[in-house]
Amino acid sequence: MQDMLEKLVGKSGALERVMAGESLTMQDGMELMKYDSLYTIGAVADALRQKFVGDKVTFTSSSYLNYTNVCAASCQICAFYRKENDKDAYTLTPEQIETRVSAAKSMGATEMHIVGGFHPKLSLDYYESMMKIIKK
Repeated sequence: MQDMLEKLVGKSGALERVMAGESLTMQDGMELMKYDSLYTIGAVADALRQKFVGDKVTFTSSSYLNYTNVCAASCQICAFYRKENDKDAYTLTPEQIETRVSAAKSMGATEMHIVGGFHPKLSLDYYESMMKIIKK
């Protein structure tokens, strides 16, 4: 398998560098985005995983906590943000945050991704409270 993989990798300088244990550059990343064999990229990734950790594979169960959709930035590409007075604008209370974190934990989440807008009126206390709730 290794010989066959090395022959396939020979078509890509980036994959050759990966197989040699070298760090990749931005240019290498761009090359891999255009590489036409997803199977080969996957086989290289599997060979490296095997080399470094054997058959050990781990997963993380994540949950997203969207604490507010109120945002002062108003980015044109964002369909998520709302202004404070919009009828569907929201900011979670500490109790709502605790409920959502508890629900995520009960479903097996081991990490929380905190996502939200640039709320113009939230204080540092709000964020500190949110972190304490999540940590608890």
